[in-house]
Amino acid sequence: MTCATAGWLATLVVSLSAASCGPHVVGLVVDRWSVLADGNWSLEPGTEDSSWCKTVVMTEDTYISAIRPIAAAGTHHISLTVATAPDDGDCTAGRFGPRMIYAAGPGAGELRFPLHVAMKLSEGDALHLNLHLYNPTSATVAGISGIEVVRAKAAAVENEAGFVLAGPARFTLPPAMRTTIAHTCRVASDQTVVALIPLMHKLGVQFRASVVHGSDTTVLHDGAFRFEDQSQVPIGPMLFRAGDAITTECTFENTTYHPVTPGHGNGEICFAALLRFPSGALLDCAELATRVGSGQ
Repeated sequence: MTCATAGWLATLVVSLSAASCGPHVVGLVVDRWSVLADGNWSLEPGTEDSSWCKTVVMTEDTYISAIRPIAAAGTHHISLTVATAPDDGDCTAGRFGPRMIYAAGPGAGELRFPLHVAMKLSEGDALHLNLHLYNPTSATVAGISGIEVVRAKAAAVENEAGFVLAGPARFTLPPAMRTTIAHTCRVASDQTVVALIPLMHKLGVQFRASVVHGSDTTVLHDGAFRFEDQSQVPIGPMLFRAGDAITTECTFENTTYHPVTPGHGNGEICFAALLRFPSGALLDCAELATRVGSGQ
């Protein structure tokens, strides 16, 4: 391999010695996975913990060019958010907001951002790592779960990315009934979306997300939902323009004999987690969810 070739590759991956090709080879992305936040946990047989939480404080500015979950058996989903304040004292308060770094359900793999796009975490940021754990077995389960990342150098980053949740914060599922909940968010500023993660719980059976631009509708994802497989869906990259509308539709089979509302544990959720840039791009999700269909 020539030094010229190595120099081109080094803009993507630091896998060569800079000394071997002189001072002009400058690596912009270190293609090596390292732990950002993780924790040890243990769960008794037949139990569930929807509020496991650990706070990690960033010691330096960090740019993330790829991210993936560390999900030991017994981990349903993982979320990572920035606390409202470093000393807010309530680790559980950060779940799914106000600034979400990542969310991953069962089956989620690694997520790599486009070239020159990365998430930024600032020195002093307090990160809340939340785990939803469950143990359906007859033996105690223990493991380590969390988040791994590939770090980028600041010089590589032209756009900062971030996750945003599109979906309803309030809804009610009638007992012993199949129900579809629809919710629409308005795109308040231009943004480019690169991935979507469907987020539902055990009663979820179907998930659909679409975007409307003018008279054109583009389906982002439409498929059966499985609690044990919540892989992210690559998108585009696709430009969403101000004035577009994102609709999230979740279909549930409430097999219980009581109403179900949003929440963890025995509650439900209905979110399209969208990875997009720039990170400050806005959605207006103030509209209430609408029950669009139900039946026995």
